[in-house]
Amino acid sequence: MTKTCPYCSTSVAEDEYVTHLERAHSDELHGLDRRLVDERKRASAPRNFKPYVLGIAVLVLFAVAYLAIFVTPAPVANAAVQQPATDAQTHIHGDIVVQYDDTVVDFDDVQYIEQDGCFHFHAHDNAEMWHVHCENVTLEYAMMTLGMDVSEDTLVVDGERFTTDDDGTTVSVTVDGEPVDPEQYVLQDGDDVRIVVETDE
Repeated sequence: MTKTCPYCSTSVAEDEYVTHLERAHSDELHGLDRRLVDERKRASAPRNFKPYVLGIAVLVLFAVAYLAIFVTPAPVANAAVQQPATDAQTHIHGDIVVQYDDTVVDFDDVQYIEQDGCFHFHAHDNAEMWHVHCENVTLEYAMMTLGMDVSEDTLVVDGERFTTDDDGTTVSVTVDGEPVDPEQYVLQDGDDVRIVVETDE
């Protein structure tokens, strides 16, 4: 079917009519013809997705930053005599050395990184210090989150059990050079914890 152009009286195929109006008469169009041409331009114009992509990228970055800053792993259930106050937040740090004979535990190992919400080590600082995020974290609780069991006279680490009941074995648990009971001792900011086992072997 054809249509006659009202501007130049040319006979134009119906599916080419709007194209003809746009090319031949764009300055003279009015009313319905102007709307037809404008609608075609809007429909064929490429959409600018950059603002949408940028908006989504900003939202994703915000979500990642929020999770990294405010969300920590949940506390691990353990059998420590005293449990931390998970609803009382804090942020303190300290040093720790766990040594049995010639072996020093490397807390930068993945098995020790961010295993608990109240007590943990971070990979970003090479596990150079422990972090406490809940109040009332005892030394016993902290060690249990790492898969270790410690008391005044016993250390269980890496599947080995050391106890002062064994001849020639000493177990020393100190904070800042002073002996402590891990069940009762609550970690404080800046504590230097040393758990050292020596055997005659």
